[in-house]
Amino acid sequence: MIVLSGLILFGIMEGLKVYTRQNAIIQVPKLNGKTLSEALEILEENSLSAEVVDSIYQREKTPTSIYDVVPAEGASVKEGRTIYLKIYSSTPTQKALPDVKDLPLRAAEERLKRLGFIHFSQKEVEGLHKGLCVGLEDSEGNTLQEGKRISVDTRLVLLISGKQVETLTVDDLIASDDDSMAVPAPDTTSVVEVIPEEKNEEDKPADWF
Repeated sequence: MIVLSGLILFGIMEGLKVYTRQNAIIQVPKLNGKTLSEALEILEENSLSAEVVDSIYQREKTPTSIYDVVPAEGASVKEGRTIYLKIYSSTPTQKALPDVKDLPLRAAEERLKRLGFIHFSQKEVEGLHKGLCVGLEDSEGNTLQEGKRISVDTRLVLLISGKQVETLTVDDLIASDDDSMAVPAPDTTSVVEVIPEEKNEEDKPADWF
């Protein structure tokens, strides 16, 4: 009975090992730098599956090449485990432009950076308040409106108010050296003579005495 019980217990343990694939331990192969097609082929050869979970765009990187895997390379996993891949995209990510109008330059840049925009330059324009962002343009001078979806790789031009708008008051015009631009000050010594209208006898009403 003791031997029989031992055989039964041994059979159960071996069966559990087969069921849970405890003996099928595989190390995640080196995939970083491989293209997606190459990585899929390598994983299939190692009885592992794959799923792309993220992608980013970088101009200098090969499109669809692997830049990170989860679990990490060299980790021990069971046969049939899904390996999650992060790849470089072939097209830049697009984001909607935020509202940066009337923000200081640094605050406008920070708001754009949080969305992934990193290429900036500045252009000084006229404005009532110096140092505020009054709008955005692309590198070709096209105006970019808030909410427009564009590539995060776009080179943005921040329009910053730096030139003060010249305003002229009445006093400025009066004090102008240019006689053609000057507005004469009112003459407070002038006397206005009121000339009464001459009565017309033909139009005199009946009760006009």
